[in-house]
Formats: sequence, C-alpha cells, structure tokens
Amino acid sequence: MSNTQPAAVASERTPLKARKVSFAWEKTPLHWVPG
Repeated sequence: MSNTQPAAVASERTPLKARKVSFAWEKTPLHWVPG
C-alpha cells in the first residue's frame, strides 16, 4: 500500500485567492488552545 497521493489534473486544481478576513477574538473560546 502506498501513501502517495495521485497528482491532480489541471481541471481539479482550485486557484488560491487572498481575502481580507477578520476575527472577533473577544468571543473566541481560547481555553482549549495549548500553551
């Protein structure tokens, strides 16, 4: 059994686009984040 992934063909590739994203950290539960 192989751990290699098959190569994606051109029609399967999704171009990555930069987006402006913001987060509301004051309501984010950070108690589960280690450290």
